[in-house]
Amino acid sequence: MSKRITALLLVIIISIMISSCTAESFQTWRSYQDEYPDLYIKVKVVSDDEDSYHLEYNGQRYNWDKFELFELPVTGNLTFDPIDECITEGDVLISWGCLPFGIISYLDRYYSDTADNPVFIYNPRLYELYIREDYNYETDTFVIEGTEQSFVFSDMLTPSHTECTCSFGNHSDSTIITLYSKAYPRLRIQLRVFCVNDTWIAHNPYDDSPIFEVSDEFIKILSDNGKLNIDNIVTQ
Repeated sequence: MSKRITALLLVIIISIMISSCTAESFQTWRSYQDEYPDLYIKVKVVSDDEDSYHLEYNGQRYNWDKFELFELPVTGNLTFDPIDECITEGDVLISWGCLPFGIISYLDRYYSDTADNPVFIYNPRLYELYIREDYNYETDTFVIEGTEQSFVFSDMLTPSHTECTCSFGNHSDSTIITLYSKAYPRLRIQLRVFCVNDTWIAHNPYDDSPIFEVSDEFIKILSDNGKLNIDNIVTQ
């Protein structure tokens, strides 16, 4: 008898929780409908295949930064802080969409630094960044943070065709640098630079991200600007 009572209580509690979540989701949906009616699904999510998709906004295509080469342009920590507190001051909401009812509900909000032909769009709920299709980071000019040194990306870093099995945390004798686009400073790339078998390598903290071979000239630039002490680097 006690098991039946326990089961009944669980059903009642779960029902109350679902009703509460549904009511809250409905209120959120209504508030966005009232405040931002023109932005509802203005950004459209288009599936390319089961592992990839892109956005379409005002006739432009934005490709998902699937391998997270660029840092998500938010303030704060989305893991611990409310999304509203992580949106960088001055950024604008350009679209929203939601699934407001049922056990599974969500609100997707898309932001950028401008609503007029932005070069990037981000969705903080999913930790996703999308880059406008006509933007090519390889031909863009980047600045090494903390210096005035700028360079064209492809002149200094070349995609490697060999697989790097090393993880981000395995190189204590390496250095971390941050690059930002000279034209679009909110586009930032963090790289760890280290040496493997006498070849300088760079990649960002995520294992699936592109691996780059680093030119000798770039190593000299880092050394001359105090970003890399070659004498302290141990070849892995």
